[in-house]
Amino acid sequence: MFIKLFYTLRTYGVPVSTRELLDLNAALDKGLMMQPHPEDPALATFASREDMYRLIRLCMVKDERHFDKFDRAMADYFEGVDSLDMDALLAKLTDVL
Repeated sequence: MFIKLFYTLRTYGVPVSTRELLDLNAALDKGLMMQPHPEDPALATFASREDMYRLIRLCMVKDERHFDKFDRAMADYFEGVDSLDMDALLAKLTDVL
């Protein structure tokens, strides 16, 4: 899922291996990026972009000397990605259905 991110980090000089990539995938599989929906606890929503950034950094960067390289790589990887307004998206889907 994060193969392009893996190679972007390596391009920017962050020493990552497949072990870190597997750790990130395991963290996601365990639901660490999910949080209960505020109105219905049975539903789950994705955590914030900032939480995702922190989890990726935790799993992929093993030495704080590489934080600046990581920041530049993440900016490149997520360039042009804007967050979605989920309420607006759900309203549009409701209108369509």
